[in-house]
Amino acid sequence: MQFVSIVVMKLSEFVSILEEIAPPEEALDFDQGRIGLVLDRGGDVGRVAVSLDPTDFVLREAGRIGADLLITHHTLIFDPITRLSQTLSDSLKIALLNDLSLYVMHTNFDCASGGINDVLAEILGLRDVEACGIGRTGLIKPCELDCFAGLVVDRLDTHVRWVGDGLVERVMVVGGSGFDSEYIDMA
Repeated sequence: MQFVSIVVMKLSEFVSILEEIAPPEEALDFDQGRIGLVLDRGGDVGRVAVSLDPTDFVLREAGRIGADLLITHHTLIFDPITRLSQTLSDSLKIALLNDLSLYVMHTNFDCASGGINDVLAEILGLRDVEACGIGRTGLIKPCELDCFAGLVVDRLDTHVRWVGDGLVERVMVVGGSGFDSEYIDMA
């Protein structure tokens, strides 16, 4: 988790800026209603915390540093609430006791201009990048598949599994919700 102090502004003004960066209407259908300001305490924002997930640890840490707003990629609440589980109840209690608002930027940030997939494409050195659904396609200097896998390992500090060999020239990146077979067909 990272935090940064900003000029104090109204929460609604800060939310407007976030929604210019990644408009909520750009989210995939399954994400509608799960993004944006999912926990609104109102008031001013002077300190913001940012994290991938709103875990209890992150919520406590955001409270400890005095954050007014926590921005996460994944949401705390996935479905309409008909019953509060102990886990969700505990998380909401931590957020409320720490007077935190929670803003979620998920698939709308994946596909936003300058968002997750554009950054992935840039890190991997793709050229002539084009939007392809939520993902991005682009060209690389032609190289063997094992060489490209090594580049991914180095640039993303991750593990990669691959099958086969061959020359790689065009690459598609889909961060997050790329499990749809449609993207495999596009690639």
